[in-house]
Amino acid sequence: MSRTRILLAVAAAGLVATGALASAIPVADDSSVLTNAVIPLKGGSGGGSASIQIDWKARKVCYAAEPTGLNGAVTGALVKGSTTVVAFKNARNGEVAGCSDIDPEVAKQVIANPTDYAISIKDASTTLLATLSPVNNFK
Repeated sequence: MSRTRILLAVAAAGLVATGALASAIPVADDSSVLTNAVIPLKGGSGGGSASIQIDWKARKVCYAAEPTGLNGAVTGALVKGSTTVVAFKNARNGEVAGCSDIDPEVAKQVIANPTDYAISIKDASTTLLATLSPVNNFK
């Protein structure tokens, strides 16, 4: 069975502190893994980097983020617009890393339409976003 890998990056125009995420990108059949290199987080006076990997067959999403410019407790999530799709666990000492379960149908939607989604890391007053966008499609 073939597996499709889509590498993600964040285009400079796709980095936003708030706003709608758009654009649908079709994915080849039997897509299984969505992954990316480290992508920048931006918003307010903060920054940092984040990465995400989704394996819909395994029903898992793994993530790591190292935000800068945030104070106190941080939380993270995979979001679509203002809606949380998957809340990230294991936030500690300004870092968010771990794996969570993801519904396979939701995972397929993220893989099919990555630009509709973003990694969101925030504290009480600042939200950092990294919009997902496809770079390459490998079979």
